[in-house]
Amino acid sequence: MKYRMIGIFFLLNLILCFNLYASEKYPIVFAHGAGVPYQLFDDLIPLKEEFKKRGYTLYVAQTPAHESVELRAKKLFDEIKRLVPEGKFHLLGHSMGGLDARLAIQEYNLGERCLSLLTIATPHYGSPLADKLIEIVDRPGKRTSAEQWLVDRFNDEIATFRNLTTDFLVNDFNQKVYDDPRVEYFSMGFYIPDPVIQYTSIPMFWKTDDILDDEGVALSDGMVPLNSMYWGNILPDSHGDHYAIIGPIPFGGEIIYQQMILKMVQIFSLVEKN
Repeated sequence: MKYRMIGIFFLLNLILCFNLYASEKYPIVFAHGAGVPYQLFDDLIPLKEEFKKRGYTLYVAQTPAHESVELRAKKLFDEIKRLVPEGKFHLLGHSMGGLDARLAIQEYNLGERCLSLLTIATPHYGSPLADKLIEIVDRPGKRTSAEQWLVDRFNDEIATFRNLTTDFLVNDFNQKVYDDPRVEYFSMGFYIPDPVIQYTSIPMFWKTDDILDDEGVALSDGMVPLNSMYWGNILPDSHGDHYAIIGPIPFGGEIIYQQMILKMVQIFSLVEKN
């Protein structure tokens, strides 16, 4: 009898723990950044597989690589209707995808179904890199070799970069786009430590980091200043370049995106429990 009672007690505690930590896992819609085709995440980068290992279904929204935030947000809304036609869901936005998601939530009343938005490396207050690019493009006259490199590198994204400038986001976008009280907003910030050449394997960021340094930015992920990434509930900063956080790119001897996915899953789980 004594051992039977111990067994029942153990079983009840097991059930209690299961009920405490188990929760329904809602799907995640991923909004990618500018200049990156959605096929990269559908066919190559194993984001979906990594989330699946942790019990989550992640859908990649087929938003355009080069477009305004307004058109990208409309396409994101269309993709949400296609991918998750009913029920609750989470939004995960990388870089400009976080801005697309913020606008889509407001414009299309997604707060009725969207539980949370987690933005990662999103330039909520713009990037001096975009400011510099647009200033060079709009300015007549001869360009330095560094300026010409910047224009050549982002030539296909110039129209999009106009929506990533400090002026547009601070004085236009953020004045019109408000958080929905029904949605939980989170943000994750990243930066490349010095020396940059040692902590990122992407040569482009060696140059963009220099440009951002010249513009007075002390900490960035190579594209976005760290303090521009903060929005809503701000999670602790992590080391990482702009792309290492969403793909299996070696960074400082580690593949950090798996660590970041674990943190993301913890946030989504916390939202679902509350």
